[in-house]
Amino acid sequence: MIRIKGDRLSEAYAAYCLPSWSDFDVELVDAITPQTLYDDETYNSYSWSDDTFIRSPEEYASFTTKIKCWEDCANDTVPHLIIEHDAYLDYPDMVYLEDHINMKMLACHGTVAIFYTPDFCKRFISYLKSNKIEYGPMTTLYNKFLGYDETFGEWFFERDGFKTTDRIPVVVPVLDMKEKTTIPAHFDVYRGKNHRIINLFG
Repeated sequence: MIRIKGDRLSEAYAAYCLPSWSDFDVELVDAITPQTLYDDETYNSYSWSDDTFIRSPEEYASFTTKIKCWEDCANDTVPHLIIEHDAYLDYPDMVYLEDHINMKMLACHGTVAIFYTPDFCKRFISYLKSNKIEYGPMTTLYNKFLGYDETFGEWFFERDGFKTTDRIPVVVPVLDMKEKTTIPAHFDVYRGKNHRIINLFG
């Protein structure tokens, strides 16, 4: 689970969602922050487009954190389920990755909860290193790398030998409408889209 260590809101979302994952061994990943971003080795090892749709230091930091998670998976021998701090698990029995699937989304929103195989992440990391990063992680992963724009509406498709599934609502992202999100620009864009509205602080 990616969360911003020491950040009041991120820690609160993680604390709310972690009990729903009690059947699993969840590793907390410390997110890159805008304060540490520009000295980060991972951030500086990729090429970021000058004409980018990434709008803020928080978004660059979020993307860089995900790259670190994809790199970790690429260097492992087993699939990784990468979840964000607002990922609330509704159906624990449905958390699995079929042998013939290379990437599986467990939520109907963004990169909240996605299974990846090491081979998938190796190919995706290679793609990122070969292209300037212009869009956010979801658009880069789904629309550009996998070509979802070309297969819109299909829940299962294959691209360059990789089999993936479309969004399956096993996990729901939660949102406190008063506290909003840790990436300010995302609140106005994504609020109410497949979120479960909660109250974090009473």
